[in-house]
Amino acid sequence: MEYNFEYQPDSFSGDFDDASFESWKRYYFGPKSIIGGKGFQIDHGWLAHLRKYHGGRPESCIATTVNENSHPIDRFLNFSSPNHPLETYHVGCIWADMGERLSELHVPFAITSFGDVVCFDYGQVTDGRPAVVMWYHEKSRDFDPYTEYIAPNFDEFMNLLRPSEYDENDT
Repeated sequence: MEYNFEYQPDSFSGDFDDASFESWKRYYFGPKSIIGGKGFQIDHGWLAHLRKYHGGRPESCIATTVNENSHPIDRFLNFSSPNHPLETYHVGCIWADMGERLSELHVPFAITSFGDVVCFDYGQVTDGRPAVVMWYHEKSRDFDPYTEYIAPNFDEFMNLLRPSEYDENDT
């Protein structure tokens, strides 16, 4: 898939760690988990993106919600091995850090420059694929996550991303 943006060179989280991914997948999507127990699957577009651009930082990339709130994507999350320098951007670490402020039906996959998180919303599934929403850390409360809809699935989300119109030379 071609994107409307480039990735920063040398920003990737190393090789995709299949063992880390499989461990996380069993926990969140296993038959006894909330997500897996409902029969939801991992978005195939996301998995393909992870394998190619694992944890990369896009160059000047903006996501816009349906409420026309724009957010610069800082980094896509990763499945790095334990003790990797970018382990703090592991999907499981980010999800655990949010605690009860994020629903168990939300799976984070990117973080913005402002600390908000782009998530899959397994409460909104079409054709087996979860919607993509922006989760706001300052507006979310325990057991009451605040999100805004972005796209019906990962591929549509990626197609909506645009380069920033901000130019550092304008200042």
